[in-house]
Amino acid sequence: MVIVLEITEKEIINNRGQIRAILGSILNDSVLVRVCLGNQPEEYSSIMLSIDDKHRIITFDELHPIDGHYIISKGAGFTINTRNSGVETRFSSKVKEIGIEDGVHFYKLKWPKELIYSQKRAAFRVPTTQDFSGEVEFTSAEGLLINKAKGRLQDISATGFGGLVANDSLELGKNYKAILFFQKTPPINAVVEIKFLGISGSRGTRRFGAVFVSVEGGTSKIPGLVNRIERDLIRRGSL
Repeated sequence: MVIVLEITEKEIINNRGQIRAILGSILNDSVLVRVCLGNQPEEYSSIMLSIDDKHRIITFDELHPIDGHYIISKGAGFTINTRNSGVETRFSSKVKEIGIEDGVHFYKLKWPKELIYSQKRAAFRVPTTQDFSGEVEFTSAEGLLINKAKGRLQDISATGFGGLVANDSLELGKNYKAILFFQKTPPINAVVEIKFLGISGSRGTRRFGAVFVSVEGGTSKIPGLVNRIERDLIRRGSL
């Protein structure tokens, strides 16, 4: 039996490249964001309009309801909350400029120093065991160049898996071809999306979380594997 519950992996992201990737995902997907102003309890909604990486500026659309606009001033604090594909992102910034174009206001905010980045999963991931230890090989094709990265699997669920991979070998939000190698089971070929990347570790590895986009032969084989690992954990008295 696969236990279903919600689990959160949370990281504080302060690497500029990672911040740019996460903000880019919010921008590209036109995600609605929730905005709190200073210590005000009210929430307003907006959409990210652009990212200026060179000048470290993020531009947001006019707040709704419009009441929020009338209490904004230069230097005011913005707290942004948003959720995109099961990932919650939160950060704070300050208003650098207030403008208007075609009768609609916009706000230019300073680049955030850090993001609080939380991945919420809908399925319980079971840890891999000695009899079901696993590795994963990621492949991405960019033009004629094929990049490969290998990682160690630490847990798996019906919807995704997590583990350790070399620093800077994967990109957040990117799709990869993946081959999962487990003892006592045939390799699993899949396309996955990287949903979570932890802080780069001093030992040259970082934590990752991936979700299945598609699985060769169908996703029905994954729950069966998870069940076998669960039974092995129960047999060992570890679950």
